[in-house]
Amino acid sequence: MNYKDSFYNTIFLGKNKRFLQNNKKLLVNAKNKTNNDILRKKCFLFYSIKRYFSVFVCDEMNDMYNNKFMKNGNEIVHTSSIIPKKKISYNKKGRDIYDKKILDLLIELKNKRDRDIVKLKNITTYIFKNIYYYDLKDITKILYCIYFFSIILKKEDVYRLIKRIKLLTFNNKKDSIHELTLNLLRIKIQGENIDEKLIFILNNLLNILLLKMLSYDNFNDYFNYTYFIKEIQLIYHHDFSSWINKTYLDISVKTFLQSYRNSLVNKNKNLDYSFISEVINILTDLNCNVNNIVMYNYIIPIYIKNFNLIIECISNENTFLDSLIITPYFLQRYNLFKKLNYRVLFLYKKLLPQNQEAKITYIKNSLYDIIK
Repeated sequence: MNYKDSFYNTIFLGKNKRFLQNNKKLLVNAKNKTNNDILRKKCFLFYSIKRYFSVFVCDEMNDMYNNKFMKNGNEIVHTSSIIPKKKISYNKKGRDIYDKKILDLLIELKNKRDRDIVKLKNITTYIFKNIYYYDLKDITKILYCIYFFSIILKKEDVYRLIKRIKLLTFNNKKDSIHELTLNLLRIKIQGENIDEKLIFILNNLLNILLLKMLSYDNFNDYFNYTYFIKEIQLIYHHDFSSWINKTYLDISVKTFLQSYRNSLVNKNKNLDYSFISEVINILTDLNCNVNNIVMYNYIIPIYIKNFNLIIECISNENTFLDSLIITPYFLQRYNLFKKLNYRVLFLYKKLLPQNQEAKITYIKNSLYDIIK
C-alpha cells in the first residue's frame, strides 16, 4: 500500500477498518455512505468494516444455500475470495448476526425435516467450531437439533461444548437449564472417542447442572421444570444416555432423580402425620384455632384462618438427603398456595429443638416472624 493509501487509511478508516485492493463492491452500509463516496472519488479502494465477518465465509455459505444467506437490508455481498479468513477481525454485533443466521438454518432444516447430509455437516461443523459465540438458549436449541438428527459428536466438539456450558452456567441464577440438561443427556458421542476422562468430565458437568436444578426456586416455571425432570428421570432409570455413569453422580443428585418414581399428585401420603399432630397440639396450647382444608386434591392439615396461614410440617422424608431442600411435591404445593395469596410457614422436623419448652418457643417465634 502506497503513501496515499496509508493517508486515507489513517484519515477515513482508522485502525479498526481495512483497505482492500479491489474494484468490486464488497460491503456497503448506509451510515458509512459518506466515507464510501469519498474513497470512491479519491481512489479505487473499498473497505470492509470491523464488525462484519469474512466475505470468503459468506460466499461459501451463500453458494451452499442458494444465495439467500446474506440478503439483509443495506448489506450487499458480491462474490470475492480475496480476504483470507485469518486476517478478518470481528466484534460482537456482527458476529452475533452471522452466528444467529447459521443457527436459524439448522433450525429451519429441523422444522422441514430436511436431512441433507452435506448441509448438516457444514452447519454443525461451523457451529461447534464457534460454540463460544452462542448463549445458553442457543446451545439448548443446538443440542435438540443434534438429538433430532441423531448426529454423533466428535470428541473435540464435546470438549468445546463442556467448556462453554461451564462458563455460561457459572454463578448464573437467571437462565433456566432444565431443557439444556435434558438435551445434553440425549447427545451421542463416537464410540471410538469415548474414554474414561471424557466420561468423567461429562458426568461432572451433569452433577453441576443437576445440583443447580435441585436448588431450583423459580416457582413461576414449576410445571416446565417438572416435565423436564421426568424426562431426565426416564433417561437415568432406563440407561438411555450413551455416556452417563451413575458411579460419578453425587448421592444427592441420585436421590433427587429417584424421587420422581411415583406420581407427584399421589405423594400426599408422604405427609408425616405424627409430626403434624405434635405441631397441632403445640399450636392449640398457644391458643391458635387450627383447621384442616382440602384444596385441589391437596390435604392441608394445618390452616390458621385468622392469619390466612398454612403451616407445612416437613419431616426428613420430605427433603433431599442431608439438606433442607423440599421434594417436588411440596414445592408444587407451595407454588399453589402462594398463587392463592396464602402465607406459608415451613416447620422442619430436623430444626426443632428436642426439649419441649424450647420447641414451643421455637414455633411461637416462627409464627411471630411470619405474621408480623
